[in-house]
Amino acid sequence: MHKLKALITWIILIAFGLTGCATTGPGGQTQWSSPEACIAAHTVGGMAFGALAGAAIGALTGGRDAKKNAKKGAIVGGVGGGFIGFAYAWGACFAAFTKVKSEQTKGFRETQCEIGYKAQQGTVTKIRDYTIDPAAIAPGDKPTLNASYYIMTPEDKEITVTETLTLKVYNPEKKNFEEVGSTSESIVMNPGKRKATSEIPIPPNAEEGKFFIVFKVATQGQTDQMEMPLTITKNQEMLAKAKRESLSRHAETERQESTTAVASSEFAVERTPETSSEKGAKDIEITRSKQVVITAINANLRENPDAQSKIVSKASKDEKYPLLNTVTISGKQWHQIRLSDGKTAWILASLSKVAE
Repeated sequence: MHKLKALITWIILIAFGLTGCATTGPGGQTQWSSPEACIAAHTVGGMAFGALAGAAIGALTGGRDAKKNAKKGAIVGGVGGGFIGFAYAWGACFAAFTKVKSEQTKGFRETQCEIGYKAQQGTVTKIRDYTIDPAAIAPGDKPTLNASYYIMTPEDKEITVTETLTLKVYNPEKKNFEEVGSTSESIVMNPGKRKATSEIPIPPNAEEGKFFIVFKVATQGQTDQMEMPLTITKNQEMLAKAKRESLSRHAETERQESTTAVASSEFAVERTPETSSEKGAKDIEITRSKQVVITAINANLRENPDAQSKIVSKASKDEKYPLLNTVTISGKQWHQIRLSDGKTAWILASLSKVAE
């Protein structure tokens, strides 16, 4: 039992010792020397509590093996707590090391001609494109977030816009994606088109797994958001594939931007206002070329990629939806799709097929 106490004490001392990598900044906020120091402190803290809980449970299994079970429980609890706790630790450190930077790329009049905006539409907020390159990254590297969006208002006057990045992880116990951290930047801008970028530092001590990064813009009560998967892995084949796909996306984006620029200069004429669903469909067509085609006679569209998740809609055979993302959870593949009202849903890959 003395050895068990020493093990738990050692874990706790490491947890508290890591806070030495932090300093107190203006306003009493903790400032960390690096992402890995911040995440390590939060994760090892989880290991300490996991060890204590594991030891207690092991000891309570009773009998002559109580001491043995307590020691085993401390080790298992510590490892499990650290592994599961990484995502929450990253969430706690997310805002300290992930920032959004943006710049205006087109003014009010130019954007108005490009999208056919009319004052009767009121405030319009729309994310045109959003990628994380590469989508699979090794611990210690930095994927880059790239997004473009436009905000239009009836008058060409300054407005305050909030750009937010949110980290989401899949919780197998709750069977849904949950938010574990976010960072926001408020800017003052004139209506028009804007480009946002951010480097997402992945610490060397990162655990392998799948996450989602949500990008959201909001102003004057209007919001739009998109989310993309990010996989942390050491698999070299997966990393190489993600890099190839990233290069391909960059080439396609450049081609689309060139085509859009030519089209906007040749057809900058008066057009009737479009409905939000029509504008959304055009935006998706520009940024997403793949579609999910329903192959089952009837299929449930769910809120999260889980068979027990809430059903948000139903689909029939041969219906088509824009494909946003694909993830594999517990051995099952799911497609995230965009519905006609602009909302998103998930469908089992086995009930559908992907087509160009």
